[in-house]
Amino acid sequence: MITRLGANFGWEALHGLVDRAANDAGVTAITETLRSTPDVREIHDLRTRKMGDLIQVDVHFSVDGHLTVVEGHEVERE
Repeated sequence: MITRLGANFGWEALHGLVDRAANDAGVTAITETLRSTPDVREIHDLRTRKMGDLIQVDVHFSVDGHLTVVEGHEVERE
């Protein structure tokens, strides 16, 4: 029992050190947040990388074509 518990703990600790993608629930939450952001029109090339308890997101998205370049770079979740 202790050996199995130690192995499970070690396995989980190792996952915290290795880069991997976010789980499906995390990707869904990120996608929904982006889609509900004002002026975001299209999302593509979404990639995630989980590092410890943080998730790094790399995504391309299109914004409303009527925005200036400066306004497009300042799009954020309200």
